[in-house]
Amino acid sequence: MLTPKPLKDTIAQSVVKQIIRAAHPFTSRERVSAVVFAYFDESGKPDHSPVVSLGAVVASERKWKDFEKEWMKELYLVKAPIHPRHNLPYFHMTDFESPDCKDYRHLNKDAREAFISSLAGIVNETISYGVVESLAVKDWNEIVMPHFLDSYRQNRGWYLFMLQNALIDIAYWTKNLSLHEPIACIFDTNNEVSYAATEHFNDIRENDYCGIGHRFVSATFANSVQFCPLQAADILAYEGRKDIHNKYIDGGERPIRKLLQVLLKEGRLNISRSNREDLETFRDVFLRPRQ
Repeated sequence: MLTPKPLKDTIAQSVVKQIIRAAHPFTSRERVSAVVFAYFDESGKPDHSPVVSLGAVVASERKWKDFEKEWMKELYLVKAPIHPRHNLPYFHMTDFESPDCKDYRHLNKDAREAFISSLAGIVNETISYGVVESLAVKDWNEIVMPHFLDSYRQNRGWYLFMLQNALIDIAYWTKNLSLHEPIACIFDTNNEVSYAATEHFNDIRENDYCGIGHRFVSATFANSVQFCPLQAADILAYEGRKDIHNKYIDGGERPIRKLLQVLLKEGRLNISRSNREDLETFRDVFLRPRQ
């Protein structure tokens, strides 16, 4: 049986790692406390899901410290699964929702609802803003995919497209509120897209894409087990994907999920879908038509 690290040690070590890694690109004259941290995670894969989503949660470094304490307490309280390599409790929404997952079978229905509602409450108390960017895979494959002529772009284009939209959304949100702090981005490790996403992020920064690139100071890929704010982004991405699936794939036949209602009640979460017209504009403006 795995014995997790003591909660105090877990929080102390992971917060330090989080700050050091995210702050590494900064010069010594820049203050970490003046940086806004945005954590990103995707939900769904084009080969297995009719909808894919990318979620992001944004808050100050101080808020993320408080978040980590409350999040880890909740995971310890419900005896969440312990990662065998990192020896830390962690949460993954797909596992929690899967009927085949044994990790939460010790919780009855009421306990499960109380647990996930508590996590949603912690997210709401922490984030200044949350965004979910989604697209229907069928639309993407029909409109955009034929204009990617190599497998490298075909396998990564959907992620980069949603990432670009999420960065624009976050930048304009901070601009509208006259918030001028630089934004450090931390992404869940994904070996398939990490290099391409870093290159795309740097291109957006260096060329000040849409006048927003200068807002972002760094891009780091990290493990969601060790960086628990990524677990919050995972919840948003999952719930956003389910909501878009219900509205545009199933025709809105199901009521909005209770968890999403909790996440939406503070009014700081934006869920958007790139429709066919959006994808056609992207194709016509940014992609060279196939000859």
